Amino acid sequence: MTEANRAAIFLDRDGTLVYDIGYPRCPDQVQLLPGVREALAILRDHGFRLALVINQSGVGRGWVTMEEAG
Repeated sequence: MTEANRAAIFLDRDGTLVYDIGYPRCPDQVQLLPGVREALAILRDHGFRLALVINQSGVGRGWVTMEEAG
């Protein structure tokens, strides 16, 4: 399978990969859930592209800046 034809997995951030703490304002507030690092490595090792999808409604509401949202 060529790089362009590799299957991708789209992952949600909050509650799926990291603890859902609401609207994190800095990276040190973000903590991976148990087993996530290993699970992502397995998916990658099996040839999947990994894409993180996040909904930053806190930005739209003015609670978090784009820079803080990452």
